[in-house]
Amino acid sequence: MHYFSSRFQPRDVDRRSYACGVAAVDASQEMIRTTADMYRKRALNGSYWFVTSATYFAVLTVVFFILENPDVPKTQPALLSDALEGKNVLVGLTKNSLAFQRCDRFPVRLMARNLALDCC
Repeated sequence: MHYFSSRFQPRDVDRRSYACGVAAVDASQEMIRTTADMYRKRALNGSYWFVTSATYFAVLTVVFFILENPDVPKTQPALLSDALEGKNVLVGLTKNSLAFQRCDRFPVRLMARNLALDCC
């Protein structure tokens, strides 16, 4: 993820590394959408630990990209809506998980503080 961070990149950015970092964000968005769709259809059953962990880190990846690239305004609404959708799915999945209940608002609080949002 540090490949798309402007703070960690030297002046001569390796385009291939940046493309891999952006591909990770795209994969995270797709994972959030797929998990949300499965959650809405009640297709998730059994232990949620893997789905919850993977979705949590996908949300963090999207949030990190938003915070590190505030100068890309056309992607902000889609990324933000995916991050919020992922957060909502996490809240639904973690009703019985004390560990995830403690950190379910972290990504959204981080976004709200740094992007001056009033959603939280």
